[in-house]
Amino acid sequence: MQEPEKQAPFTPELQSLFDRFAREFDLNFAEKVSNLFDFMSQNSLKGADDQLLIEEDLTAFAAEASELPICTNRNLQPSRSLLDRCFTLSFPQVSWGPVPVLDMGPGAIVAHYDPHAAIPTCFHQQNVQLVLCTLNTYRKLRDAFAERYLPPSIEQFSAPAGEMPQSPTPWAAWQLEHNPADEQGKAILEAIRQTDSFEDAPPEWEYWFQNKIKKQPCISLSILESQPESKLVTAATLKSIETVILFENQRLLQLGYVLNWAHYNSVEAVVEQCSRQGRVVQTVTIVAQDYTRFVEEQINRQISLNSYIKKDDIADEIMVDEIDPAQFTDELLDKDDEKIKKMSELIIFSAYKRTASDILIEPQANDYRVRFTIDGMNTVFHAAIPKNYGISIVAHLKVRASMNITERRLPQDGKITLTIKGKPVEMRAATMPVRDSSSLQEEKMTLRLLSATVTFPNLDRIGMRQDHLRLIRKSLSMANGIVIVTGPTGSGKTTTLYAAIQELDRERLNVVSLEDPIESYINGITQTQINDQIGLTFARGLRAVLRQGPHTQLLNPPYPLNAQQDRALRMFRAKIVACREL
Repeated sequence: MQEPEKQAPFTPELQSLFDRFAREFDLNFAEKVSNLFDFMSQNSLKGADDQLLIEEDLTAFAAEASELPICTNRNLQPSRSLLDRCFTLSFPQVSWGPVPVLDMGPGAIVAHYDPHAAIPTCFHQQNVQLVLCTLNTYRKLRDAFAERYLPPSIEQFSAPAGEMPQSPTPWAAWQLEHNPADEQGKAILEAIRQTDSFEDAPPEWEYWFQNKIKKQPCISLSILESQPESKLVTAATLKSIETVILFENQRLLQLGYVLNWAHYNSVEAVVEQCSRQGRVVQTVTIVAQDYTRFVEEQINRQISLNSYIKKDDIADEIMVDEIDPAQFTDELLDKDDEKIKKMSELIIFSAYKRTASDILIEPQANDYRVRFTIDGMNTVFHAAIPKNYGISIVAHLKVRASMNITERRLPQDGKITLTIKGKPVEMRAATMPVRDSSSLQEEKMTLRLLSATVTFPNLDRIGMRQDHLRLIRKSLSMANGIVIVTGPTGSGKTTTLYAAIQELDRERLNVVSLEDPIESYINGITQTQINDQIGLTFARGLRAVLRQGPHTQLLNPPYPLNAQQDRALRMFRAKIVACREL
């Protein structure tokens, strides 16, 4: 069995921040919480005035105090150049220390949840930039780095202490002597040393030099997952002054801006406006080319979808009621329907690539919006799909999910199965009738992505408190009994059940499941999918399960239960109680 991971360590300075956070938000705990980061990585809290607090709020509180940028991109993968630099510096394997995430000019960006974490001595303080992240993000970044980095067996390099020179030529000479670099980096530094300027160097080298002299943070916009929408300042305003939102919550706003004196007063005006609305505003300069690349990536994310949408296209909204399901095969699709199919598949593939758990396709007043749920938070993928396309996309997905496309007045459920990059992916589809401002009957569709090859965590990693963990393991070890897992949609019921099953001796025990749907296949157990259309109802399946002589049954029934299903479940519970009494 995998050893449970130890609690995240923290410095006394971070403990002081914990105490301030608890006092400021008037937090009261039934039991003593020794590590607030660990606790909030698994739980949300209610503060003063019933304000809901999540782990991002604790990270933002630390960022506000330390004036460090926040890294929101938990999918950063270490580049080959970063790994080579770490190897050259004999950087040690990361246990709980800062984890390198990006190389930039002469330095490296490292991430950690503690603003006071000790930086490894192989980095000079002016050749490294610390950014903050949540504990969950830190764990993911650390694991990604550890998978790809093998530290050398030689003794760790130690950078000399003291300040660096503050003019280009001596600074470059110092870097050449004390900061191991590859051949390209050495050539750039030699050019700076000889010309006493950064004229021939990539822009991030001068950016790093200038910011470190001014004791200002250095960042790359790669630390952002996507640019969040703001309620304080419009996207058009931000674009006009070459500014992006790095992070925003109800208390803190971090802005990155290109240093352009023509826009500087406008940036200050935005900062003043947001400050008047109660935000603590922090700003950091960014490289112009980095801003351009970031904006292009944001545009390209939508271009592939927009390429199927033309303003002069005219599609009759009534056509979706007359679609023959056979039209959705590749051979029979006409040009317009092929476009809808490609748009639908692009949305699904984009969600899969971003490890989204849900896709939300929502009618708005004048168009449709597509959002992805990633790590529990909704991110806009496309904000303005024309209505005729939005209606047709929903209709196409309804056909793929074997729903009645002529019925828009009632909620419907279905299932879509497809293969992405050779991996089977199943999606639960659900529609909800809505009306827009013109009283047109439309539908919101939600797709829950379920990978048949997903690996579920064990009980140690699903966020249970230790006393709860002991109770459930004690329950699993009992000869008879029943464990009931309840909670709202998306709260982790199936994850908990699958994690519990993996605790059992599946070679010795006969483990049988009855599920709707089967979200993942587990080796060593018998899994049965409920299928009402062929008569394999929950009640009938439950009777069959009990005839298989199982030691353990996993039941994941459809909800809400009808009268027959409820009666069958009550009989099953009665049988369990009777067995225990015997």
